[in-house]
Formats: sequence, structure tokens, C-alpha cells
Amino acid sequence: MCVALLCSWSLSGRIEGVREGTIIAALITGPFVRLIMPRLAFIRQWLSSETTHEVPSANGTEHFPWVITISREYGSGGHQAGKQLARQLGIAFYDKELITLAAQESHFSEEFISQNEQKLPSSLLYQMILQNYEAPLDKSLSYDDALFVTQSRIIRRIASEKPCVIVGRCANYILKNRPNTISIFLYADMPHKISRAVAEYGIPAAKAPDIIASTDKSRSDHYFHYTGLQWGDSRNYHITFDTGIIPIGQVTEIIRNLLQKEINESNQS
Repeated sequence: MCVALLCSWSLSGRIEGVREGTIIAALITGPFVRLIMPRLAFIRQWLSSETTHEVPSANGTEHFPWVITISREYGSGGHQAGKQLARQLGIAFYDKELITLAAQESHFSEEFISQNEQKLPSSLLYQMILQNYEAPLDKSLSYDDALFVTQSRIIRRIASEKPCVIVGRCANYILKNRPNTISIFLYADMPHKISRAVAEYGIPAAKAPDIIASTDKSRSDHYFHYTGLQWGDSRNYHITFDTGIIPIGQVTEIIRNLLQKEINESNQS
């Protein structure tokens, strides 16, 4: 629009062809695209079906460190499960640590990242996530998008460097189709989540239901807008657990056994 104004003024000496309709269109096109695009994920998947990234064969996955991603409802014990798994397996653990890494690699503060990393984003940027070069994100993207891309690149990098457990941040989607990756989703009924939130996070019991519901909705919206998929849908994960029934200790034991089984099968192949 600015180019059109400049050309009109320089060539004819007055503004022609740029009126209120052009300005309104320029202002509302972006929001409409952001609203509609996540709901057209099936078209995007169909159009990109021929360029899907190939997954290496089992014989060529030795250089992919094993990674466990944990998505979780608030109060279901995702942080605790991830930390236990990492300690028992002797591998790196990333949850809040991703906030520190993102702050180090961007102009965002840790406080800003902590407050905004699960807020509603503006668009799907999967192709930018996959780029290995560094783009001037703060110049070309909104804060939400720049933060998402920054954390996504960090997740891809640490997953390529060493075995680790990664909690949240759409890691299961960012690392989808990646060999040697196990994706988990943890959930629980509201009474169990309230009990954990009160006991472990110090949240007042009266406020816990609203905080849990609000946090889970933010996570669900964040996941849907970046992936076009439903957060918590078991088809998006390798395995899901109801931690209101299955204790965290049993969850970590099952995952360890599953991981050992996958490692043994990979070695035999």
C-alpha cells in the first residue's frame, strides 16, 4: 500500500486509486488469514503430500539420539514425569530450561518468554522451523511467531545433539517423523489435577479449577494454531497415560521399558 501511494504521488502528483477500501483491506487481511488458515490444515497437508520429508530407514538412524517428548495437561504431572525419566535414564531434561536457552538466543527476556510462550500465536510457520539458517525473526515476524520459531529451532538442535526429555512446546509436532523419538501425552481428571496443583504448585484450592481450565485452553489453542491438530488427540502421540489412575512412577517404568525395547529392536535390525 505504501509503494502504491509513493508511485501515485511521484508519477501523477496526487493520490489515485488508494482510498479507504484499500486501507481497510490492508488492515483486515492478515487477521482473517490467521483465523482461517489453521482450519484449512487438511488442504495444506494435501498440497504438501508430495514434498513430505522422508524418514530415514531403521538402518540409518544410529546418529539420531533418542528423544522423549512429553505433552501434558496442567496438573497431570508432566514436569515430574519428565524429570524422573531424565534422571533414571541419565539424559538431559528440558522444560523451563528452554526458556533460558530461548532468552540467550533472542532479544526476549526470560520473563517475557515465560508469560507469552503459550499465548495464542498468529500463524503456522513449520517451514521456518525447518530452516537451519538464522533469519532476522524480530524484523519479519510477530513476537509470538518469532518466539515459537526460536524455541522450535532450539528443540531441533538439542534433539540432534544428545538424548533428552523435552516437556511441552509442541515438541511432538516439531520432531514428528523424526526417528528415535517417543511422544507421550499425560492427562488426568480434574480432582487429581486440583490435588497436584495445590500440593506441588501452591495454588489455592478455590482458584485451582479456573487456573487449570485456563492453562489447558491456552495450550490447546496454541497447539491447534501452530499444528492444525487437536491437542490431546491420542493419534498425535505414541502413547497416552491417565495419571489419575496410573501413578507417575509406573508411567516412567513403562516408558523406560518401551525405550529399551525400541533400542534393542534397532540394534537387531
